Amino acid sequence: MEENLSPDKSKKRPSPLPQWKRHYVLSPLSTLIPPLVKPGFKKHSSSLAILLAEWPEIIGHNYGFRCIPYRLTGSALTLSCSGTTAMELSHISQTIIERINTFYGNNRVKSLRFVQNYSMDPSLSPIVEPSPPSEKKTIPLSQIEAMEEGPLKEALSTLGNALINRRKPAP
Repeated sequence: MEENLSPDKSKKRPSPLPQWKRHYVLSPLSTLIPPLVKPGFKKHSSSLAILLAEWPEIIGHNYGFRCIPYRLTGSALTLSCSGTTAMELSHISQTIIERINTFYGNNRVKSLRFVQNYSMDPSLSPIVEPSPPSEKKTIPLSQIEAMEEGPLKEALSTLGNALINRRKPAP
């Protein structure tokens, strides 16, 4: 018995993208995007995608980079964050819910849930080694030089040198 290994021409593979009508004219990009993203929004909620895009502005930059929305099911929003951040956020959960609902314009979120994510733990961030101290600079302070010797002159001189030699914060 011989098997037929040739592909069947009558069965066509479904196209992953919708078939486009060619108009041969320029059309706005906004008309082309919805058919492309609709299959993705069937899997994942579009409201979650909108929330992800504006998350740091909604919750504030302090917490916006320490947690992210993970899932939005019904009226419960699940946030992915470290354990310590989850504890902090649980204390201000009503404020966060109010901010999210203000953003959406309706009462879409009624409760918050937390999923622990160790990769978002700030204590696990890489430790940056401090750079070796450079040569300390001193500047002549003309106004201090005219002062008489004493503890005030020493304190002002020490303060001026400390301000010049202070480390710049890491970006």
